Amino acid sequence: MVDLKMKLKLKLLFLYLFFLMNQGAIFACPACKDALGTEGALSLARGYFLSIMMMLSLPFILTGTLAFLIVRTYQRKKKILESVGAPV
Repeated sequence: MVDLKMKLKLKLLFLYLFFLMNQGAIFACPACKDALGTEGALSLARGYFLSIMMMLSLPFILTGTLAFLIVRTYQRKKKILESVGAPV
């Protein structure tokens, strides 16, 4: 059990350091940043459109990922209980 906690702490530390070192890249919207680099209002509008689509899809992606992780955890738990012979 301690090993899992240590792995989780290392992962969180790695993510923290990654975000800390890449602040400039993380805070910039990639679609808007690309659109501003090229000339023309059409390119700017496309950049805004893509960033809005990314922001709108994020809640669905997060919800789907969370649901998948919960279902997978319960399936693994059920499989372990069945292999031990405990009632499910």
